[in-house]
Amino acid sequence: MTGVKAMDVEAGDASTHNYKKEKSFAPMGMRIVFKDLDYHVASNANKKERAFLLKKVSGYFEAHQMAALVGIALITNPRVLFLDEPTSGLDSFTSNEVMTVVKTLAGDGVTICATIHSPTSYCFSLFDSLMLLVKGRVVYFGPRGHSAIDFARSACPNVKEFLPGYNDAEYLVDLITEADIAGKSDDMADHYVGVRPGGGMGRGCGMVLNSSMYKENAATIDQYLSESADVLPAHIQKELAVRSATVTPWWWGLKTLIKYRTAKNYKDGEFLGPRIGDKIMISLLIMTLYLGIGDEFVDSNYVNIAAVLFMWCTLPAFGAAAYVPSLVLERNLFTRERNDGLYLVITYLLSKMFDELVLAGLASLGISAYVFYGIQLQGQWVTFWLIYYITLSNGIVLAYFIAAISPNLDVANALLPTYVVTLLFFGGFLFRFHEMPPWWKWYSYIDFLRYSWGSLMVNQFEDNDPKWLGGTVLSNYSLHNVDKWRYMGYSVLFFIVFFLLALITMQFKKYQSR
Repeated sequence: MTGVKAMDVEAGDASTHNYKKEKSFAPMGMRIVFKDLDYHVASNANKKERAFLLKKVSGYFEAHQMAALVGIALITNPRVLFLDEPTSGLDSFTSNEVMTVVKTLAGDGVTICATIHSPTSYCFSLFDSLMLLVKGRVVYFGPRGHSAIDFARSACPNVKEFLPGYNDAEYLVDLITEADIAGKSDDMADHYVGVRPGGGMGRGCGMVLNSSMYKENAATIDQYLSESADVLPAHIQKELAVRSATVTPWWWGLKTLIKYRTAKNYKDGEFLGPRIGDKIMISLLIMTLYLGIGDEFVDSNYVNIAAVLFMWCTLPAFGAAAYVPSLVLERNLFTRERNDGLYLVITYLLSKMFDELVLAGLASLGISAYVFYGIQLQGQWVTFWLIYYITLSNGIVLAYFIAAISPNLDVANALLPTYVVTLLFFGGFLFRFHEMPPWWKWYSYIDFLRYSWGSLMVNQFEDNDPKWLGGTVLSNYSLHNVDKWRYMGYSVLFFIVFFLLALITMQFKKYQSR
């Protein structure tokens, strides 16, 4: 995705429904990336600048890639911004450039909390305060610079000499690391808290005399916590008074996701292949294998007709495995965008259903047509197609539910086929309903394949239910009193249930542990 389009997507999701590009936060984000270039440079720039902007973000220089991420995060207008090593992998010039941009954000009222790896002297000078952690304990929290070095040396004297060529940041990191290697990390943490060793070294071996720095920090925190919200500026009070995780209406977020992501997916062979290719191959196999048997009403052929209709129901359920990775592999993206308040969970899930169901509906029209007429099945083709489409939709939403509850892709790929296999035994073909053991019969009522296959059988034989094995074909499979439309309605209820289960799981399950 290009930088311009990435800004469009994020700004469209993050803004209200009256979003206008020129009034959104996109200009700020784009200026973060390209400094003095305006957002409209995408349409007004010279050819060289335009070509650069229309590159994919992966083609940007490293500094611009990092700045683009910061710019995208700024579209939601955050008051606090957490940056995890924004200079990692960058050279000193690029690091200085990125951190200078970050410093300007702090000057605009954004609180920046950043971890940083091997900062240059210039980068280090940009920070207002410094917190050092060793093994999860605070060993220093105060101004950066020589005061931090003096405090660390007073905690662990004679550990590391300040040699010529050191800058403050390098020496401080080396000093803390050397002390930790020497087993004095608890001494440093105790020194910050203000513990005087008594009879031993380390945590819990002395009397607490709270250091002046610790007292000042604690007092400042208490002051912030005790302050009334009334002391905040009016615009910040308004921001904090929100009742929802996002200001974006669900329908606007859905429109934005469909506009950018659905359109992109429908042009992507990797997206289309697993969703269409397997269905075309298997349907061609079924059609050619059972070619022309659908109108042969003879005793030896009724099992074949029942079998092909049963396979027509089970294949969409097994094919649902192709949809599992879509949700699992996007978890990090989903979590980040949800944390940024870009959309509601229902918005995301509806957009995924739109992606899958529209494509499935269009593909199933042609597939069901040549299977129905190639096998010369009886009944209504529209019913034949509709049952297949509902069953396929159940398989899709089932795959999303399994993906939502599974911790990883391996578990999801094992859980889905295991569940589908259990459905085969209770669908009514492998084991007739009236012959099922009473202690297992209940499971057939919550098997959506039962209702799909039952509807197909009634559609095939309702106008001509021939005599067979002392009864009729439908009575032999306990389907003589079945209304195909009622069974189709039951199948739709399964879709609603699986959808709600997936929605509830995605709403409350935490996909990241901290």
